[in-house]
Amino acid sequence: MTNCNLCGSVYLYLIVKDTKTDEEELNALWLEVEILTDIKYLNRKIPPKVSDQFSDEANKAIENLKDLNQRINNRNDVRSLFRMQRELKDEGEMSPEVYLWWVNRYYNIKKSIFKQI
Repeated sequence: MTNCNLCGSVYLYLIVKDTKTDEEELNALWLEVEILTDIKYLNRKIPPKVSDQFSDEANKAIENLKDLNQRINNRNDVRSLFRMQRELKDEGEMSPEVYLWWVNRYYNIKKSIFKQI
């Protein structure tokens, strides 16, 4: 791979479009962000913030990364919510794991609402 951001970006864009799983697409986007920002991120759970210090291309890659993270989180939330509803319907109560997920989800929603006020 060359040092040219444009060439690297085009190459990585093709990798993202050809991947099959969300994890592979996520890894490809993280790699693209790292190349475009010239920063190696050790914690890949939280995407970096858009910055004036980065190029427009890097900021676009960061936005794409945030969007993909949000899609994955939403999909996981839907699966957990479905599991909770199924457990309540079948057994009349939630498992401890699902209960903790629900409490954490409710707490985070409540926290984000109060941030807006």
